[in-house]
Amino acid sequence: MDAQPGAAVWAVLGVPLLVLLAGAVARPVLPGELVHVVRRDVVRRSGHRGVTLRVPLLDRFVVVDAAPTQLLTSVRARTGDGHEVLVLLEATWQPVACPPGTPYLPPASAVDDALAAAVRDSAAWLGVEELPDGLGVHLDALAAAVRVPGVVLLDVELVEVDVLLRPASAPGVRTATGTDGSG
Repeated sequence: MDAQPGAAVWAVLGVPLLVLLAGAVARPVLPGELVHVVRRDVVRRSGHRGVTLRVPLLDRFVVVDAAPTQLLTSVRARTGDGHEVLVLLEATWQPVACPPGTPYLPPASAVDDALAAAVRDSAAWLGVEELPDGLGVHLDALAAAVRVPGVVLLDVELVEVDVLLRPASAPGVRTATGTDGSG
């Protein structure tokens, strides 16, 4: 008879403890989600179906919407002939599983940074008059050049290119300091 009350106490205490432990270790991956298990900002594993496991207190779950996402980004760049331009792009990207060991970066900011760097590099080789056509023609190459772990770039569209004018750069224009841009 003494064994029965002890077993009942362990069952009452043990079952909730097991449920809490299972909740801290396992996470079901819902449809339309991608779950990364991240430890010290490095991806340990990624899952898009089933149950994903982690080590409590060491790993964390990062849940990302797996649907294609549109990103509107603007990039300031300098052309090969020295003009400052503002380029507006619309990119469509989709998150995919990261290879283990890659540093985790939030996908939207990683795509934004990679596109900005690619546009700045491309603009540096083009003149201001060549820029709209040059970037428009090279968008496929630009999309292929953007390499972000855990992201597939589906489409990039050039929306707008603006040349930034500076009052001090025009000869004869007086600025707040009283000098003109003629040198």
